[in-house]
Amino acid sequence: MITEITRKEIMDILSEGYRTRDFLYFGSLDEARFFSRIYKLKELPSTDGRFACADRDIHQHLVMNDDWEWDWFYYFYSDNFDLVSSDEKFLLFLAEISHPLVRGSMNSLSKEYLGKINYLLKFDGYQLVPTNSISGRAIYGWIKIQKDHSLINSLEKVKENFNSEYIDNQIQIMITMADEHPNIAIGKSKELIESCAKTILKDQKIEFDPHMDLGALVKKLINH
Repeated sequence: MITEITRKEIMDILSEGYRTRDFLYFGSLDEARFFSRIYKLKELPSTDGRFACADRDIHQHLVMNDDWEWDWFYYFYSDNFDLVSSDEKFLLFLAEISHPLVRGSMNSLSKEYLGKINYLLKFDGYQLVPTNSISGRAIYGWIKIQKDHSLINSLEKVKENFNSEYIDNQIQIMITMADEHPNIAIGKSKELIESCAKTILKDQKIEFDPHMDLGALVKKLINH
C-alpha cells in the first residue's frame, strides 16, 4: 500500500518541477492530452454543470480560463481519477509521466525526477521500471519489490507464453533496463533462464524439484 505520506512527498516533487517549469509531469503534451492517455475523459462526469463530460470540463478550466490549481487532478478531481486512494491508478499515472510519447528522451533531469519518485516508492514496496519498449525507448510500468514476487510471476507467465515472440520481448526489456537498472536486468535474466529450463523439463515430462536453483536445473537438463 502506498501511504498518504509517500503520495504527498511525490506530489511535492511534481510541484517543484511544475513551479520551476523544468519538469512538467505532462511533458510535451498538455494536461487534457496527458490524462486522455490514462482515462476515457469523454465517459467521465464533469464537475461543471454546464458540461456533460470531463473532457469539456478540463478544456474549459485549463485551456479557456486556466483557473484550476496545478494539482487539480489529485485533489479536486479525486472522484473521477481516484489517485488519492488507488495504488494502481497512482502508479499508472506516475509511469505515464516517463512514457516516450509524453517525455520524449529520458534526459538527466527526467532520470533525476524518476529517481526521486522511486526512492520514495521503495519504502512502500514498489518501483517504476521499464516493462516494454517502443522505437528503442523504454515504456515504464511498476513492480512490487517484495521477496520472490517477480520469480513467481515470471514462471507463470512463461508457462503460458513460452514462444519466440515472448522471449524476444523479454530480452528487449532486459536490454532497455541494463543501463538504468542493471540489478533488475540481471535478476530478470536469471528468472527467464530458470523459467525456460522448468518449461522444457515439464514439456519433456522430466520430474524436478520446483525449488531447484538455476545450476541444478541446468545440470538436470544436461543429464537428460
